[in-house]
Amino acid sequence: MTKKEMNADTPKVERRGRPRKKPGDAKLKKAPQAPKRFKSSYICFSVAKQDEAKEELGPHPRVADVAKRIAEKWKDLGDE
Repeated sequence: MTKKEMNADTPKVERRGRPRKKPGDAKLKKAPQAPKRFKSSYICFSVAKQDEAKEELGPHPRVADVAKRIAEKWKDLGDE
């Protein structure tokens, strides 16, 4: 059997979910003067404690290790 014959025998199944994007579809651009989302308290905390965590881990810490250390400090912080 050839591929054409095999494809002719198989029933077509309707696709579920979102339709695929076509190459010609344009994406809407966000206005440059539009306000940005606010930073969460965790993001503000992690930016503030990033240098401290890097110093604790020594020279050339991995990004994942720094993130884990910041997450540990966030958990230890409690409901203050």
